[in-house]
Amino acid sequence: MKTLIFFISCMLAAGSLLAQSTEEVTFKSYWHNGFNLTSSDNNFKLLFGGRLQTDWAFFKNDSELDGLFGGLKNGVEFRRARFLARARFTAN
Repeated sequence: MKTLIFFISCMLAAGSLLAQSTEEVTFKSYWHNGFNLTSSDNNFKLLFGGRLQTDWAFFKNDSELDGLFGGLKNGVEFRRARFLARARFTAN
């Protein structure tokens, strides 16, 4: 059993050593329908985006109407917030 565990750990260590690459990958960030981050070899792409739906109200009344019905208040309200995160880890 000890030999099997040793063999498996050696195989995992060798696999991680062979998987390492010496070339440096650079990333390009830009804005297109959200924040994009793309690697120079196009193997990695990350997109962040979203949508906000808001309601805005601004009221300007006469002092006579304010006396009859009470004052209306200005305000902003978020109705919906949708967040998006999309990633691709290989070119295929």
